[in-house]
Amino acid sequence: MVKCIAKARELRPDIILLDITLPDMDGIEVTRQICAAWSEAKVLALTMHSEDVYLVPFLEAGGVGYVRKSAADRDVLNAIKTILAGETFISQVDWKPSCANTGPQQGGSSSWTRCVIGTRAAWY
Repeated sequence: MVKCIAKARELRPDIILLDITLPDMDGIEVTRQICAAWSEAKVLALTMHSEDVYLVPFLEAGGVGYVRKSAADRDVLNAIKTILAGETFISQVDWKPSCANTGPQQGGSSSWTRCVIGTRAAWY
């Protein structure tokens, strides 16, 4: 993955398409490192994951597009056009919130609140 990060910085492609699940380093960390090295990077994830536990950290890492593999045939081209227009693209599929309980957490927020925020981000 280090080569991928170096190539992205060197070649500066219009869009970087990668998976979240990678062998040496997850796609979220690759995205974080690419965006830290090159602030104009536009990273689009193509992934099987529908849980917001992957989506939210990917967006926080600097990703600008998230396409589920199950929706790739209809969403990849739209995602690329949307991202090149300067907007974020998120596949509209059945999202699985990652919250399991609604008990209070550290800092007074609940996992339910974090879940709703993550799900709203997915539907924005």
